[in-house]
Amino acid sequence: MNRRQFLKLAGVSAAGIASLGFERTIRATENYNVYLPFVTNTKTNLKHFFAQHGIDFGFAGGCFSGCSLELVNQEAAVITTEVAFKTEKLRPERYTFYPDDVDCMYEIANNIEAKFHGHTLCWHSQNPQWFLDLPNEEVPAILEENIAYIAEHWGDKLYSLDVVNETFIDEVPFGKWYEAMGLDYVYQAFDLVAAYMPNVIRVYNSTFWNEADKAFAFELINSGRAQAIGQQAHIWAGNSYLDLDFAQSVVNMGVDLYLSEISVRGAEDEESFNQEYIDLANFAIQSGASRFVIWGTKDPTWAGDSSLHYSDCTAKPAYYEIINNDY
Repeated sequence: MNRRQFLKLAGVSAAGIASLGFERTIRATENYNVYLPFVTNTKTNLKHFFAQHGIDFGFAGGCFSGCSLELVNQEAAVITTEVAFKTEKLRPERYTFYPDDVDCMYEIANNIEAKFHGHTLCWHSQNPQWFLDLPNEEVPAILEENIAYIAEHWGDKLYSLDVVNETFIDEVPFGKWYEAMGLDYVYQAFDLVAAYMPNVIRVYNSTFWNEADKAFAFELINSGRAQAIGQQAHIWAGNSYLDLDFAQSVVNMGVDLYLSEISVRGAEDEESFNQEYIDLANFAIQSGASRFVIWGTKDPTWAGDSSLHYSDCTAKPAYYEIINNDY
């Protein structure tokens, strides 16, 4: 017996449910039935739960469709492009840009009045071979071309943009951008984005595993280049690298902190998986973060079975544990 049949049998109408202070959100297709539980209107879904703490909840992904699109429509206060802004995808050939996926994601965000976040302009990974083969002296022009193209097409649509992602790995900067320009690629990228898109929030996004990366984030904040810090949170169960002192220091410096890439892997059982997500929610609340973005809407994601929803878009127990926990 499904919930609709139960209510009919019990003689309870939708109006009756509303009068009792409950919200009811059901989406039915031939492939899936219920996304969200029957819950009181003080703790409805994760979008509303996190909003009570001043946090925007959202998802990263591509051009959402099917039940993933339904989840986004129900829950997302912010939408992040998972790959569409990366150079390999946005500019697969030197003289060819591919805007379609970004356009699709913006339309989804715009339709539900969600903030639209671009990930990422500069990164050491997911760059096309033509870019990697470029003479170093040609790289600065590519940087400005990319920024100019993004500004022309989405400068008035983006809410925020990861200008640079992961400058330091194991205390050392690396990658084609760094090889060609040194750390000046970071400074130029932030300065050019500020010039071309002054109303877009400029974000430095990273893991912050090491002290060099944390110190660099503080430098970017103090110089006025970074207006927000994106704290990645691809967590292996039992081995979180998140640093609450660092996160609170960022917030105390007057810029936003985003939990920008959230996934949980390696949990031995459901209980430990649930606890990792509770800990992540608690970290967001305690640190003063203003964003909580799950990397993918449903399993499998880039990180495996790491999200808050099964492959049919039904919520995992961790979803409800976050909402019902006392913080």
